[in-house]
Amino acid sequence: MFSATGHGGCRERGLFPCPDSANRAWPHPAAGQQQWNPAGQTEMFFRQPYLVAAAIRSYVRWQTLAWPSVKSGVDGRCAKRGNRQSALAAARRLAVALNTGLPITAGLAARSGNMAQPYNCILQRLPAADRRQLLALCEETALPLATRLGLPGHGGSQVYFPLSGLVVVQAASGNHGVAAGMFGNEGMLGAGLVLGKARSPLQATVMEAGRGLQLSYLGFWHVLRHSRPLIRLSQRYLYATHEQLALSASCAHFHQIKPRLACWLLMAHDRLPGDEIHFTQQMLADMLGVRRVGITQAAGQLQRQGLIGYRRGVVSILNRPGLQLAACSCYALFARNHAQLV
Repeated sequence: MFSATGHGGCRERGLFPCPDSANRAWPHPAAGQQQWNPAGQTEMFFRQPYLVAAAIRSYVRWQTLAWPSVKSGVDGRCAKRGNRQSALAAARRLAVALNTGLPITAGLAARSGNMAQPYNCILQRLPAADRRQLLALCEETALPLATRLGLPGHGGSQVYFPLSGLVVVQAASGNHGVAAGMFGNEGMLGAGLVLGKARSPLQATVMEAGRGLQLSYLGFWHVLRHSRPLIRLSQRYLYATHEQLALSASCAHFHQIKPRLACWLLMAHDRLPGDEIHFTQQMLADMLGVRRVGITQAAGQLQRQGLIGYRRGVVSILNRPGLQLAACSCYALFARNHAQLV
């Protein structure tokens, strides 16, 4: 429906102006009728092509320019009410829904400590029949701290879908390495099979203990051959992994230790339910490919600024907005990469 009189004419005729144009409008609910409920009528919203287009355009501008400030405000306000996790999860569900076109009420990964049943985002996006076929071949397993799930240049025998915890992927050369990416329950290990490659050039190490699902390469390959959705999701995840690799290489070359440390702490915080991260200084030094003394100095500066706390191998995020300001510009790009997967 189009209105020739702008917003004023819309109000006189009982219409709301459309968000993306002053000349488009939809009917105002009449007196006595139930008001529009975003959670209950999400499907109706996504059937309106011009609304979806406007929402996506607004989301792109919002995520690149205003998301850090909005998220910081959500964190601060909700911490005072004791409801920080639920509000942050709601904000992320809205952001991801606008970005992907999924219903806001769909099951999406959010950093919340109250998840009744941990799940993997890739498995969650599969159609029910394909997911049942894959889960029938999986078995749940523990992912202990410091476990190496894959070695560079070696063909593994298992594919992993983390349900919780944190896995860091490193490019290693001899006894030295540098973090090339990380993933939690939004990712998987073994997606290279979609390209027909069982060997990986990267090393995967569990940096935060959790649980996951594992299945053999042969079992995954069998399901992969008969599931086009699994092929598409694996290819999409591989592309996101390659984007992380490119960002990590650029970040390691151009940025100093302190902003890089803040960036990687924020990335880990995004993938874990609480505000405590079990990283020792040596683990952080191995991740960033620097000497331990460099981590000691950078972490000490962040601690003196009141951004983080550190005690016996536990890093506590005390001031996330301040840590975002201390991080390098790569964090915004890493966060966008992560938002596309959850």
